[in-house]
Amino acid sequence: MAKITGAQCLADMLAGYGVSHVFMVPAVLRRTFAEMERRTKIKRIHTHGEKSAAYMADGYARASGRPGICMAQVIGALNLAAGLRDAHLAHSPVIAFTGGRDPKTKFRRVYQEVDDVPAFEPVTKFNATVDAVERFPDMVRQAFRVAVSGTPGPVHLQFRGNEGQVDAEEAEIEPLVEERFARVPPFRPEPDMDSVLTALKILQEAERPVIVAGGGVRASGAKGELVALAEKLSIPVATSLNGKDSIPGVHPLSVGVSGTYSRESANRVIGQADLVCFVGTETGGMTTNFWTAPRMGVGAVQKFVVMPPVSCSSARTRRPRRGENPGSSRRDRSAGNGIRNTVRCSNPTRSRSGPSACARSSRGTCPTTASSWSTPATPACGWAGCTICVHRRRAI
Repeated sequence: MAKITGAQCLADMLAGYGVSHVFMVPAVLRRTFAEMERRTKIKRIHTHGEKSAAYMADGYARASGRPGICMAQVIGALNLAAGLRDAHLAHSPVIAFTGGRDPKTKFRRVYQEVDDVPAFEPVTKFNATVDAVERFPDMVRQAFRVAVSGTPGPVHLQFRGNEGQVDAEEAEIEPLVEERFARVPPFRPEPDMDSVLTALKILQEAERPVIVAGGGVRASGAKGELVALAEKLSIPVATSLNGKDSIPGVHPLSVGVSGTYSRESANRVIGQADLVCFVGTETGGMTTNFWTAPRMGVGAVQKFVVMPPVSCSSARTRRPRRGENPGSSRRDRSAGNGIRNTVRCSNPTRSRSGPSACARSSRGTCPTTASSWSTPATPACGWAGCTICVHRRRAI
């Protein structure tokens, strides 16, 4: 086997995993980027700061279903770690590459030298160092494998040298990739069908059920199955902010985003429910308005990770009870109230300024396939969740 540099190996592996963009603040892994120019079609996106690189990689991962790559040299590594918090909470498969300390100069007060690795521990699934070029193939494969497997999430690799200069070294290494782990989900474990049928029976027997769908629905590619189930059983669907595109905002059963950054209609419908089915969400404080929606004592069915889409053929269409008006059941009334409120929120007619006007303008000028992104942890998230309508489910 011929010797190649770590830079050649890393460039070829990123291309082999289908990476199309890398978000970074120079300078880091310089030789790897030079090899990318010569050997691949991967585009480099220079950002204004390391946190911006992490945010853009997060958006890339959510929109494409593929790991987003962000990079920073050792001096900016802590900023990159700070930017991974949203990706960590949203279970977004982001892979962060940073430079690291050189063993020859450790503890000699090198310029801005600190041990950055512990800072990545709370916001990653896998956090490791690459100190030898011989470890490039297996460590990069491990990074992709962990990022997309199970519940997806960020990973971090620190390369030796403040700019990752270990990529200049040569070794007899082979840039093998595992194509299965190039996107989410890499495989679909079978669910326990008895549990699925039990949950279905509970849903069919409830009078005022509601589904709350999270980002796991998108990650599993189960948007169509979610809508089919809701239509089959006539169940209104609310979403978390991360799962906003699980159902089109104009669908008759969509009641909007629930929780803190939300629509009043969604929280109202959840508040009136006698059963809440959480799908692909971990029922965090944002999704449940700090655990007040649903109210205490309401039954719940929860699935943390969406497994293989299950055919809705086993779900029977709910029929009215004897003496019940099919058009005015309590389920229909609660859904209808939420939907009317959603329409009022979605189509402001008089406001000429503020979030509603901004959302109305974007709906009129942007194509229905456009992606939108709002700044995390600011009122912009609430405005986006409440006013911007997702018209079409986007396949990833």
